Amino acid sequence: MSKLPSPLTPITAGWESAAMDSNGNIAVGYSVSGSNTFPSIRYAARLATDPPGGLFQGEAVLQAGGGSQTGANRWGDYSMLAVDPVDECTFWYTQEYYATSSARGWRTKIGSFQLPGCIHDLAVTNIIAKKTVTVASAVTASVRVQIQNRSDHAETIEAADLDDGVTTGLVRLVVTVVDDDGEGCLAPIVALDNTKNATTFSRGPKVLKPRQTLTVNYLVTYNCTAAQRRNTNDATPGDYNYVATVHHDVLDGKSDTHTADDACPHDALPNQTDPNPPPKGVKDRGCGTRKPDGTLGNPVQTDALGDL
Repeated sequence: MSKLPSPLTPITAGWESAAMDSNGNIAVGYSVSGSNTFPSIRYAARLATDPPGGLFQGEAVLQAGGGSQTGANRWGDYSMLAVDPVDECTFWYTQEYYATSSARGWRTKIGSFQLPGCIHDLAVTNIIAKKTVTVASAVTASVRVQIQNRSDHAETIEAADLDDGVTTGLVRLVVTVVDDDGEGCLAPIVALDNTKNATTFSRGPKVLKPRQTLTVNYLVTYNCTAAQRRNTNDATPGDYNYVATVHHDVLDGKSDTHTADDACPHDALPNQTDPNPPPKGVKDRGCGTRKPDGTLGNPVQTDALGDL
């Protein structure tokens, strides 16, 4: 929202309603009118981080009036501002206005708006794993999962938010056996690489600004009891398949705004652009390995080879 310029003539405001979102931000909706202003609907707000004593986010117009009331009737009885119970940050406001001047022809406007810090979105943008691994017995290799902040505000991530990184935590990696051409591959062991992740958080919580990325490190132990030499004619060479997901609600209990990019692999979002964070959004190219058409979205896989 942007602050309106000061009016040339005095404007009277009244019949207001106020509400607070789950972030502690406060908004006020009200009716305004003046000698050069038809009864209109506006709102102003302050963030929880603003200094006390004012609505420092400025004033915005929800509905400009096109007429005024010509009769002596009641006004403003239907003013109500409430926070959406689903996302806990969208403000819904209802108030009266006139499209044209008349005695009783008022209308009711129902509109919505959001304040900064309302978009909660993290995306999985990459899984980096070995394309092949030489297995004569149990072998452990590094796997990295990259996430990006697509919220409209910085996200604060603590080491504890990672939890176990498989069944719980902000980022979760699941690796499964998907192809067995006689290699005898056993279920892998997946665990966070606590040594590398400790370096990431060595200075305390990580403040991830909009568009910034964070890499979570894993150790995956593969074990194929009869791994073979590479078969170039094998149409499905991948023995291990990777799926990574991000769970924004781990941070603050808020669900993710866009679920289409919560998991990898995923195809590029419609029109190739994720609208978060505003104002221009982020180019989304999908996540995973390349498909025949050159876009991303195929599963990320590792082929287990015998000791050559």
